[in-house]
Amino acid sequence: MASLNRVLDFVEEKMAVQKAMGKTKKVVKHLTNVPEEAYFWVYNGSALRNLKDLQKALKGMTKEQFEYHTKRNGNDFACWVKDTLGEKALASKIAKLKSKKGIQNAIEKFLKK
Repeated sequence: MASLNRVLDFVEEKMAVQKAMGKTKKVVKHLTNVPEEAYFWVYNGSALRNLKDLQKALKGMTKEQFEYHTKRNGNDFACWVKDTLGEKALASKIAKLKSKKGIQNAIEKFLKK
């Protein structure tokens, strides 16, 4: 329960910062790390803390790792982006994409906005 409260506190804090910063909120979104208990753990790989970590990890991810997170029970990346990072529109795009490169490109476009 304590870890859930930390995640909720993080999301509330993030929303307050985004509201206060207006247009610069995109910078905060990809530089802000989620709490440790909300990290995305790549199958047989590293822990991801933010969108930049996901973007970098996709570049070096094996086919086995990528498929583990996209073919078993939906798209784990999209779920994490939506539920943990709070980026519903980006998550919706990622959920429809079938390749590492496609997801990388979607994140890159998002971060450039």
